[in-house]
Amino acid sequence: MAYRQSPSLPVLCTTGTHYDVGYNTGVTFSNNIRQYVNSSKRICEKIKPYYDTQEGRELYDIFLKATEDSYPQYCRELKGISDGSGVPFEMLFLLNISPEIRRHLERDTTPKVEADGCSDIFLNGPNLKLLVHNEDCDPLVKQYGYMLNTKIDDVEGKERFLAFCYPGIFPGPAFAVNGDGLVITIDGLYPKHVTLGAPPRYFVNRSLMRMTDIDSAEKLARNAGHGMAFGFCANISSIRNTEESWVLEIAPGHPNAGTQIHTIEEGTELDPNYYFRCNSYKHSTVEEATYHSSTHRMIRAQELPAPKSLHDILNILGDTHHGLYPIFRTPRETDRSETVLTVSMNILNKTMNLYQGNPKYKPYPFLSLPLELDKDII
Repeated sequence: MAYRQSPSLPVLCTTGTHYDVGYNTGVTFSNNIRQYVNSSKRICEKIKPYYDTQEGRELYDIFLKATEDSYPQYCRELKGISDGSGVPFEMLFLLNISPEIRRHLERDTTPKVEADGCSDIFLNGPNLKLLVHNEDCDPLVKQYGYMLNTKIDDVEGKERFLAFCYPGIFPGPAFAVNGDGLVITIDGLYPKHVTLGAPPRYFVNRSLMRMTDIDSAEKLARNAGHGMAFGFCANISSIRNTEESWVLEIAPGHPNAGTQIHTIEEGTELDPNYYFRCNSYKHSTVEEATYHSSTHRMIRAQELPAPKSLHDILNILGDTHHGLYPIFRTPRETDRSETVLTVSMNILNKTMNLYQGNPKYKPYPFLSLPLELDKDII
């Protein structure tokens, strides 16, 4: 009988400057990063070959210049990951601009394969406040992803956060909580066009680890004077200001990114406010690329009864009714993404529960972590 490995997720606790934290991450997860870079089909079949073309090099240089101008501290952090892991900086930078590269490659065509993209549910009542997230991405992230629990002290200021990371990619594009009690999950959004000359989406995701409230989150996302090249949605709750939650949609633009805040107000005990979203703009007018998965996930969620409990939410996020584009995603010919984790943020209990496998049938977390972060890690 073959041995079946139980779910596991390594967590690195580290402190220092941006470079220090990057270096320690690279050293600790060198094998994860190397295996991911060398095994991922989307990297080997699209990202690497494109970089070897003249157009690919020119695009790389445009994004590197924009990033160095806007986020020098994160360039140092990425250099640390490179030095620690032994993976060339160029390869790691390509990973961190991969959404822009994939969209740029498909700019004049209809995408043949679905984009990565997650699903989220807010439930906001007086006695139950939840933000629950399906992490949908490259299936290899299930094997090689990790958590980073860190405290950064550098010339640009201090940061404190706990975040799930894709191998070799910054904290920020998935889900996290920071030292100010802000909980965040991310849904990729897919504008039809990339804004060249603006910094890439993952670097803006990374900057949101510094937010202190919804207004500062919007300011960081707008990134005045530099903007952003692509799009995403930040779903945000606070364990200290619990009455409201927020959806922050960000659209590409230069010199400023476009931003739109939608407030999820508190419902009643019998009728908590329910909000479902995935990978299309709901509150902003943006010309978008055509992807079927997000559309079908949204339609299916609207067909199901509104949830009143965590159990109900997990049933929705675990739904596999649609044969081609289910809410709980598994790799198939038309969709290479997989729901590698589900995370439930209980705002009132201040806990983060992680599930691996379909939470509809496995509603028991394999890992629970506090949302209230200690000031000191060690």
